[in-house]
Amino acid sequence: MRLSVGKLLVIGASLCLSACGSMATRPLPQEMNQALLELTGQDGRACIRISEISGYASLSDSLLSVTTIRKSHALMVTNHRCPALESTSAAVFDGQFTQICGGNRDFIVVVSERCSVRSIFKFDDRQAALDAIDAAEQRIKAGRDNASS
Repeated sequence: MRLSVGKLLVIGASLCLSACGSMATRPLPQEMNQALLELTGQDGRACIRISEISGYASLSDSLLSVTTIRKSHALMVTNHRCPALESTSAAVFDGQFTQICGGNRDFIVVVSERCSVRSIFKFDDRQAALDAIDAAEQRIKAGRDNASS
């Protein structure tokens, strides 16, 4: 299938507009952090031993899902948006001593960005973490809707 330059420009512009539109609705790191603090009752200062991290997945440019060798789960919220976090296939967890903790002291390093870890929230399993994210996003949306009306 051959695409003309004009069609490529239209496709590119459409992708850009859809990406820009979704950025406006994406929770800010501060919003996600506050919602998770309120919903979980945790203080966000949990720590994870770096050697026990068995996997991770980026959920946004400021939210990382982490699985440990003990099958527990954690959500890491960065202090600011880290665009490289969304597209990376490799990350380095840079913590003091042998662990990474919430509280803005430790970092997730991706490509050339050092993303400070604002908070870490621990969960017994992945489903509990995903449920917390859904509830947090609903709370953020409701807060935004109330603020705009």
